[in-house]
Amino acid sequence: MFDHVIVAIDGSPASFQAAQIGARLKAKGRAVLDLVCSYEAPPELTARLGLTSSSEEEQERCGDDLDSARAALGSQVTVRERAILRGTPAHSILRFAEEAGADLVCVGSGRHQLRLGSVSAAVTRRASTSVVVVPAGVSSGPGIRHILLGYDGSEPARVAASRAGAIAAALGAKLNIVIARPGEGTPPAEEGSTDDEDEAMLADARRLAQQAGAETVESSTTYGEPPQVLLDQAEALQVDLIVVGASGRSGKRRLGSTSHRLAARSDRPVLVVR
Repeated sequence: MFDHVIVAIDGSPASFQAAQIGARLKAKGRAVLDLVCSYEAPPELTARLGLTSSSEEEQERCGDDLDSARAALGSQVTVRERAILRGTPAHSILRFAEEAGADLVCVGSGRHQLRLGSVSAAVTRRASTSVVVVPAGVSSGPGIRHILLGYDGSEPARVAASRAGAIAAALGAKLNIVIARPGEGTPPAEEGSTDDEDEAMLADARRLAQQAGAETVESSTTYGEPPQVLLDQAEALQVDLIVVGASGRSGKRRLGSTSHRLAARSDRPVLVVR
């Protein structure tokens, strides 16, 4: 779980769902959750001509959106701060997160034609901390009951395994671990085959997750393009959250390097762990 969660609110349903996800991933006790809304001040001439909203109107909109997000959370979580930030949204959100020492940023994705929204894309690429991207259309549902971890044996993936295990333990969720290997079908067994390597990696991932507290852990190797493998597995298993490391090993798996594409294409929340 996370000790300091920041949720970016922009008035969209996806950002309100990001607040719900952030509340579920916030650790109990002293952990805090902040809501932020960012706006860019319009150029003076453009504003004077009435071609866009004024700064005052944007601030008021942000205030209303933050109030709505807080109301949507109800009594399930205490919001420590509601901040209105002026400036380029992605930069403002990341600067606030860095200054606050946050360990998780939650953003909704305003996707258009299956492309990740520009703000959430920039936050995912540039953040120095973990990020959850929540796509449009996600329902708050019954909570996070089933988690899928994409694993490639890299150090970021090992960190993600521990994080996924801790989340599964705290929420009583089931955890599936998948190694996505490019190619089709099962290769013939041969000396030094990667089957043994995969099983060793899966055993390592299970150990890390179980050490973090996860109880129900299943694992497998699946062939195909890594992002699509994870998307297919997420659909088949009906998981509530996909977890990946932010950057993976160079070489034939390269799972972590696809985290942005995964977040862009997923129809369910994706946690990119750093």
